[in-house]
Amino acid sequence: MTLKSNQLYEQIHNSIDTVRESTIKNLYPDDESYIYMETQGVLFDRALSELRKKYKNMYVHFENGQVLDYDENEDILIDRVLEKNNYQDVFIEKVS
Repeated sequence: MTLKSNQLYEQIHNSIDTVRESTIKNLYPDDESYIYMETQGVLFDRALSELRKKYKNMYVHFENGQVLDYDENEDILIDRVLEKNNYQDVFIEKVS
């Protein structure tokens, strides 16, 4: 890369980081929630090939490598899981 392209890359990268930080602050009430969701997301991605065997096209409540609940209807699952978990952070994702 040339010096100009390096500078442009840095500007874009810094701009993306600023937007990302702002988005994260709007999505998550605190650092703990952010860390929880990011951790569960990584674990979910690692388990995805196995999850597809049993839960393909289903929404799953996933935590620490395990499916705790699932449903084909995301809204029903969210309502059920949030009520069970006293409206604390939960990780729900579609297995596709």
